[in-house]
Amino acid sequence: MQIRPIATTQGWGSIAQQMLDLVGEAFIKEIRQQLASDEPVEGSIQYVSEMDSTTQPASIELRFENTSHAQHLYHRLANDRQLDVYCTLSSSVRSTINQSKPCDTQKEQGIDIYIFNDQSAVELTDERYRRDEPLFFPAMRAISWQKPVLLVGDPDCPTEMNLYRLGYREAIKMPETILYRHYDPNMPLVGYGYADRQFHLTVFNKGQSPRVVSIPDNLLGTGQLVNLRLSSPVSTESMVVSPLGEKPIVNRQVQPVVGEARYPDSLLKQATRQFAVELTGENAKRLLNGQKTDVVKTGDGSIGKLYVLNTPDNGPQLVLQDVQHKLTLKESYLGHTFSDKDKANLHKYGDMGRVAELVDKQSGQKFTGFIGVDKDTKTLTVLRADVIRPKIERMSHLKGVTLNGLQKQRLIEGKAVRLDNMTSKAGTAFSAYVRVSAASRGLRFDHIPNGTPEKNGSKIAPDTSGKHNTD
Repeated sequence: MQIRPIATTQGWGSIAQQMLDLVGEAFIKEIRQQLASDEPVEGSIQYVSEMDSTTQPASIELRFENTSHAQHLYHRLANDRQLDVYCTLSSSVRSTINQSKPCDTQKEQGIDIYIFNDQSAVELTDERYRRDEPLFFPAMRAISWQKPVLLVGDPDCPTEMNLYRLGYREAIKMPETILYRHYDPNMPLVGYGYADRQFHLTVFNKGQSPRVVSIPDNLLGTGQLVNLRLSSPVSTESMVVSPLGEKPIVNRQVQPVVGEARYPDSLLKQATRQFAVELTGENAKRLLNGQKTDVVKTGDGSIGKLYVLNTPDNGPQLVLQDVQHKLTLKESYLGHTFSDKDKANLHKYGDMGRVAELVDKQSGQKFTGFIGVDKDTKTLTVLRADVIRPKIERMSHLKGVTLNGLQKQRLIEGKAVRLDNMTSKAGTAFSAYVRVSAASRGLRFDHIPNGTPEKNGSKIAPDTSGKHNTD
C-alpha cells in the first residue's frame, strides 16, 4: 500500500491510521491461523515494527515475534520517521484462543488487543490520545460474529471506545453524528451521535433499511446492549464483559426506542385524562423525549411541569412537579449530602458548581450527575454527566472561541470557565463565564460586563448577578 509524501501533522496522522489498519489486517490473519493450529498459545502474541532506513523510500517491517507463523508485511512511508508499535494478547485472550480450537467463531468475542504507544505514535496521531494512556487498538471481537453486540450508555465505558474495541473506526465525521466502519466489510456500518438531547445509533446492515435505536438518557449506570445485526437491544439479564474494568455487567432494564420519540404517543392522551392537560408542539415533544414540559395548569387548578417517571413495577408514569414559592434545600438529595458551599452555589447561581455521586431513587443504582435549580418550579433537577460529557468532548469551538483540553475538563467537572471574544447570534462580541446547567440540560452563559479585563481561562465565576442565558 503506497502513501504519497505528506509533510503536515494531519498527513502523519493519516499515515499512522493506515499503519494501524495494516496491523489490524495482520492480526486478523494471525488470530485465525492460531485458532486453526494444533499448538497451544503459551506466550503473549507480540507484534512489533522496525524501521528499515536502507530502503528508498524508508519502510517499516511489521512482524510477529513469538509465533510459528513468520509473517512479514512491509509498509512504505514517505519519510524516514520512527514509528514504534508494540502489541500483545493478554493471558485471558490466550486461554480463549486455546479453548476455541478448532476455529469456533463464537469464542472469538473474547479476543482483546491493545497497541501501546510511545511519543512518536502520539505525534503521528496528532495527539488524539493522552500520553499516559495506551493507544487502544480496535479489538477484533466482532470479526465473523453472527451476533455482534455493542455496549452503549455506560458512563464507565464510553460507547465510542466500545465501537473501537469491536473493530470499528471513524469513517465520516459530521457535526452531530460520526459514521463508523468495521475492518470486516461484512459488518454493518454504525452511525452514533447526539441529537434532540438524546443519543442515537443508526445501524446499516446489508440488504436492510437503516434502523435507528435511541438510547435513553437516564440509564441505570450499566448501559444497555444492542445487537447490531438486529438493530435492537438484547433481551434482559444479558451479560457482557466491560472492556475497561473486565467486570461482568448485567443489563436488567432495557428501554429500547426506535425513531425520534422515546415514549409512546399514548402518554399524551393519558395527560389529558389524568391532568386535563392537552400537550401539543414543543411540550408534547419534550414529554415524549423524557424531559419536563413548560409550566402547565391542570384541571384541578394545580400548576407545575409534567414529566415521565420510570417505575420498576408499573413502568412509565406521569408526574406533576409542583411550583414552589422558594427553593428549600434539605441536608441531602439523591444520596448527596450538601456542603455549605453547595447550598450557597445553588441559591446564588442555580447550579452546584461540581459533579456529585448520586443514587437513582427507583433503581438504587449509583450515577454521576449535576444538580441544579429549575427556576420555574424552584425545585432541584439533575443532569446526568454521561449525557453532557460527550457533547463537551466533541466541542472544538464554542461561539467562535477555540476550547482547549483543560477548559473542556473543567466544564465536565461542573466548574465555570471564562471565555472572551465569543460571538453572539446577533454577531456581537461578548465575554461570559460558561458552566454546565442542569436546569437547561446544556451550557449556561453568565455575561461579563464590558471593560472587565481577563484572558480566556479557567477561573471560577464570581457572583454574576447580571444577564445570563443558556445554549
